[in-house]
Amino acid sequence: MHAGEQRYTMHYPVIDSNITFNVTIDPPVLPYQSNLSITASVNGRIWNGDYYSVNRTREVVITPYITVEKSVTPVELNISESAIVTITVRNLGIKRTDIRLTDTVPDGFETDAITGWTFQIAPNQSQSITYPMSPKDVGRFEIPGCTAEYDGYAASSLPCSVTVHGPAITAAKMMLDTLDSHTKKVVIRIKNRGDRAANIEVIDEIPAGVTVISGDTNWTARILQDEAYNHSYIIQYEGINSLPPASVRFVDDYGNHGTVESNPVAMEENTTIEEIATPATPAETPTTIGSGELAILLVQIFILLGCIFFIPVMAGYLLLRNQEE
Repeated sequence: MHAGEQRYTMHYPVIDSNITFNVTIDPPVLPYQSNLSITASVNGRIWNGDYYSVNRTREVVITPYITVEKSVTPVELNISESAIVTITVRNLGIKRTDIRLTDTVPDGFETDAITGWTFQIAPNQSQSITYPMSPKDVGRFEIPGCTAEYDGYAASSLPCSVTVHGPAITAAKMMLDTLDSHTKKVVIRIKNRGDRAANIEVIDEIPAGVTVISGDTNWTARILQDEAYNHSYIIQYEGINSLPPASVRFVDDYGNHGTVESNPVAMEENTTIEEIATPATPAETPTTIGSGELAILLVQIFILLGCIFFIPVMAGYLLLRNQEE
């Protein structure tokens, strides 16, 4: 039997049928990964003197004497939860080895833990390290492997993946011109990029010098996954250069919650946006009418009533006039 440069020879005077023999081979201890070819040759004669010979070869992979494993649990979590990273470094060699271990936190996660370590591992011993990391976004994330450097070589763990569930709410504040240079339409666009619906509460503080003439600055709604929702109101202002960000609080059906802010917006900005065809489902809140909307509604009612009474009177007058002629 051959194992690289090594030769093992065993002699059995008599072997009965259906007998299995196990041979243990100690592979070479190397700081790098290598391939090993093992060839077994069996020669013998049966009872009548006939000679038989069989050869078999197998390729095996010899790992470095320093190995690194990395795992993340759980593999699925909510956006409000944390994942635990576990790294295990093993020394399969015959001497104490200095290790420099480095890890990388993927985009979409954050941690307060240190991700670089130096330590020694005795022969046939291991060192485990754990630390938490928290998701900042939802979706499926590839977790890169970590790297252990030693004796001028390096060993890396395999990558893994984690899926984060929950709403992912973003808010953008925009300004639209109207016919009056001191009147603007404020539009707040809320989008849910996540995989779960959420109830949202938007609070938009109005600074002094700004008057809301139509619509509401605070409201609630339910926004489904992968859906966008536009809300608008009309303001009049004097001597104001910008509006502060709007605040959006959200909570999903599992209790995961958070708060995001929109961008501030300058009064001279003017953005054209496409209104969403299917808006989010508004929450059940009392309907209110602003002072501007009330004035417009009263004018429309007055015109309608005028038409109702004026048209019959005018028609009767014309009919009588025609009869007199």
